[in-house]
Amino acid sequence: MARQKNDGRGRIGGRQKGTPNKTTSTIKAFIQDQWQKYQEDGTFEADIKNLKPFQRILVMEKLAQYLSPKMKAVDLDMTLSQDVTPSIGEHIKNLLEEENPKP
Repeated sequence: MARQKNDGRGRIGGRQKGTPNKTTSTIKAFIQDQWQKYQEDGTFEADIKNLKPFQRILVMEKLAQYLSPKMKAVDLDMTLSQDVTPSIGEHIKNLLEEENPKP
């Protein structure tokens, strides 16, 4: 009989929870090493200088995405439960009351 999920005896198969993926970490380390060499030997700066201004802006825009967190869109519900628009007469009345308060 096959084991059921969540039988209390732990994971059924695969990597243990929290175990890093070896391939991913190896690839990340390789890319990071190549990027560091690319910056340190001055090739990156030379390549940026050789770009046209428009291309340079595009590259910098793409790189900027990694410098700051992305902003999430916010939905705002601005529905009102009642009419809150006072008439001009009410505005005048309120202004007069503020200038001449009753004792």
